[in-house]
Amino acid sequence: MDNDRFEKRMELLKKSYERVPSTFDPNTVLQKLEAETKRPESPTGRRKKINQQVVVWVVGIASILIISLIGGLYVADQKNTDEEPVSSEELDQFIEKLKKDYEAEREKRRVLLKLEKQDFDNFDLYSPLSILNLDSYLSTVGQDGNPEGRLMEVYNRAVENIKTPSEMVEDLKSAPLTEDEQGSLEFINTYKEKVERLTAIYDGILEDHDEVLQAYEVDPSLDKAYMIGMSKGAFPKRLQNILDTMKEQSIHLQSDVDSYGEQFFAKYYSSKTHEQIVPLLHPDTMGYLDMMTEAPYIVAGELVYPLEESVDMLRGMEHTLTSVEDDSALTQLLETYFVSMFNTILRGTVKTPVFDEQGKVKQEYKEAWENMASGYDATPLRYVMKPIVEEMEASGWTASETWNRIGYDALKDALVVQRAGQLDMYMYGEQPVFQDEAIQLPDSAFDQNIEALYDSFKKQYDLAVLKGCSPIDIVALYNLANEKNDPEMMYHLHHENVWKYSESGYETSLDQYKSSWQKALSLLPVNDEISFSGDSVFRNNTLLYGTVNLSRQGNVRYALNVIHENEIWYIGDVSLPQLPSNVEQPLTEINEETMKNAIGLYNQISAEKNVDALIGQEPLAVVAVYYYAGFRNDIETLYELYYKGPGDDLVKKEELIKILEPAWPRFNELFTSISFKGLDQDKEGNWPGVATLHVNTEQFPEYEETVELRMIWMEDGWRVKYEP
Repeated sequence: MDNDRFEKRMELLKKSYERVPSTFDPNTVLQKLEAETKRPESPTGRRKKINQQVVVWVVGIASILIISLIGGLYVADQKNTDEEPVSSEELDQFIEKLKKDYEAEREKRRVLLKLEKQDFDNFDLYSPLSILNLDSYLSTVGQDGNPEGRLMEVYNRAVENIKTPSEMVEDLKSAPLTEDEQGSLEFINTYKEKVERLTAIYDGILEDHDEVLQAYEVDPSLDKAYMIGMSKGAFPKRLQNILDTMKEQSIHLQSDVDSYGEQFFAKYYSSKTHEQIVPLLHPDTMGYLDMMTEAPYIVAGELVYPLEESVDMLRGMEHTLTSVEDDSALTQLLETYFVSMFNTILRGTVKTPVFDEQGKVKQEYKEAWENMASGYDATPLRYVMKPIVEEMEASGWTASETWNRIGYDALKDALVVQRAGQLDMYMYGEQPVFQDEAIQLPDSAFDQNIEALYDSFKKQYDLAVLKGCSPIDIVALYNLANEKNDPEMMYHLHHENVWKYSESGYETSLDQYKSSWQKALSLLPVNDEISFSGDSVFRNNTLLYGTVNLSRQGNVRYALNVIHENEIWYIGDVSLPQLPSNVEQPLTEINEETMKNAIGLYNQISAEKNVDALIGQEPLAVVAVYYYAGFRNDIETLYELYYKGPGDDLVKKEELIKILEPAWPRFNELFTSISFKGLDQDKEGNWPGVATLHVNTEQFPEYEETVELRMIWMEDGWRVKYEP
């Protein structure tokens, strides 16, 4: 590319760039939004404001598009330079076709929006600035390489630019962005910008017909803006057209009454179209989408929404601002709303001050502040509000030193700290690093250490004894206390929060725990590894939570929740599996839901040829699968469901095939109800039980009224006992 062409291109880029504002001031935007809700002093002044608004959109956004266009063409000019050039005549024909096609696309949208040509020109930001004088641009970008391809890219971008908001929604339906955070951001940015283009155009048309709107009479008890929007053919064509079509773009007519009278304006709202967008975008970006329907949040220094609702909106904003990595003007605007709303709730307003006449925080503010300070995670709202709420509670909600001295940008500063990943440390201190640990079982040395720890802790239940113990040690000690029938030690090994219910003030005492305690199965002997991963630890308020896994042959069979505080690990709110002899299920009706669950479990077992799915299943579920396998004449699965172990003759598959009758009746047709009772361990060490099934004798009179099915508990779940 020669120097002259390069200089021309740079000069054009410079002129375009100079049209773009160099800074973004969110506070100015907020002031502008507030100002737009107030009636101007004269119709003439208001018309000037609306017209300027349209001009700003046309020039500002078009300038950005020009920069994008020139930059894209410049890059493209560096590629494909060795491709066969297109003849001048062919290129002229191609350009003319693009122009005609684009005019057709323009007319399609103009008719769709029912806008006059001069109004639609303010929506299409390419054509008014001669972007589609494509032939003149060829002298700038050159005809080397692939000019048709590059011009087609410009054309496609121009068509996308004039798609209406409703068309964008239809495109989104066919290609949802629920997993695409960046794509969702781009959609919201573009969608919001187009909506604002339209509302600016609509506001201009409304201002031009203000006298007609003011003269329109309706019953004083009715919403005048709504009645105008529902009118058919009552107004001049230019006005009536937008009233007929704006709702298709999720925009409707609103009004505001002040000392000057009633003012009409267009407003994007939460329509059915808007609600269709919500499930199609990445959930973390919802704060930006909500802003379109909710803003402005403050008008004339007062909250637009009730306190409780405003706090909920703050939480939604916080989630987006702390979850999405973005530094666009959209984020800056949302952050500005976030900070300004927070400070309004924190300081109160002229109409709704924070303190009552007795100098006490009003109940509605108390609840709002407690809401912002609640939760378990380290968030900007909690970081700022927690000390204020604690100090207010200590003073009877009359004073807080933190509230007195906190600055306007405190929440914004907390956002910065959170984005840097340091808020947890600021709130709770630096989190300890925990090492991974795994012990292969059985391990006699490990067992001896746990026995010694048991004896030491048993003396006085002094928690200092547990300092330095790993989470695996605590779980093994808990398991040993169960084996030794020592519920008192098990109680003391739990973290105190397990026994406290803060909302009700109720607390489980040691005596209450001991009176309801039942011995559980021992976990260690039935597994071959106990392990802990430091990476599993997470913070929940001031506490750290982790998980100890018990595995067999590489498969995690049981996991215990552990809690870390003040250098000590505790058992969390977990229960060991109860003894098979304690398993009892009352008489239960057999219905379609029972059958549905049985079929799902059967499909899992038969498809994978793996009965591990039976681990932890209730005996009634195993019985249902057993009979469903018989209904399917599935001998393979039936055979797997039989108990084969000590104290029982090994049933052979060949014998089973001879004895079993094929095609049993359907389980929920043959039986009406079922119950189960676990029995004491037998002399062979087995844990037996009996399932009692009640027969539908009306349909099957040849059967006995009840059928008893003997079962045996195994480490891999309950099995049916073979009885020839």
